[in-house]
Amino acid sequence: MADIGKFGFVNDSVKWGWSAEGGLGEFSIKVVRKDMEKSLMGSHQVWCFLWNNWAPRKVNYFGWRAELNRIPSKEELATCGVYFEALLCVNCGYMLESSNHLLVSCMFASNIWWQVCTWLNIPIPLNISSVRQMLEFGLSQDGSKEKKEGDYGCFYGNSLESLE
Repeated sequence: MADIGKFGFVNDSVKWGWSAEGGLGEFSIKVVRKDMEKSLMGSHQVWCFLWNNWAPRKVNYFGWRAELNRIPSKEELATCGVYFEALLCVNCGYMLESSNHLLVSCMFASNIWWQVCTWLNIPIPLNISSVRQMLEFGLSQDGSKEKKEGDYGCFYGNSLESLE
C-alpha cells in the first residue's frame, strides 16, 4: 500500500504506476483489494464478504449489513437507544431479535432455508446460527463457478425474503 503514491513523468505527462506483488503493473481495484487483504490479514485467515454480480446491488448491500449484524433488528435498535417493551423475535417470540436470529436461526427463517436448499438441490445445513455461516455454507457447495454464484445469489435473496 505504501507504493500507491509513486508516479513519474513520461513524455511530459504524469504516469501513475502501481507496484504490487513484486512488480509494476496496471492499476485495478481488484489488485488494490487483494493487496489490502494481504496487508490486513497477515498470516491470519479473515472473513471477506463477497459481493455477487448476479444479485441486485440492494441485495448485496443487505447481505453485507446482515453479516455485520447491522440491520435494524430490535437488538440493534435497542443499542441505539430505541425502547421496546420486549426484545423478543416478532415471528417466534422465543429468542432475542437479532440479525442472525431473524435470518437464520428463527424457526420461520429455518423453514425458508429448508425450502431454498431443497429447491437448489443442495444439502440442508445443520447447526448454522449466523448469516456468515450460512453464506460460507453457500460458498462451500460443489458445482461450477456459475452455479455457485447463482446459489450464492439465492442465499442473498433469501435473506431479504425471510424478513418479509
